[in-house]
Amino acid sequence: MINIVAPTGAKKLNNHLFAYLFALRTKNQLDKDPNFKTDMTEESMKEALSYPIKHPEVAVVAANLQELNRDMVQFLVDTETI
Repeated sequence: MINIVAPTGAKKLNNHLFAYLFALRTKNQLDKDPNFKTDMTEESMKEALSYPIKHPEVAVVAANLQELNRDMVQFLVDTETI
């Protein structure tokens, strides 16, 4: 896990990473339900969603974390843990 976030950690971009992930989740929820309650303002969401443009490593780490999560869930299903 440390190796996955190393590119953002080395440049002190983890706050950007987690803001970006939160903004993605919020945007997806709002796309499904426009009445979804969130503390994230539209302005802060736009800013967070722009982080991968300014810092491409944020997009790479976010994608790697998503892949890790997907693989972990699949492993748990395959081993009949869940």
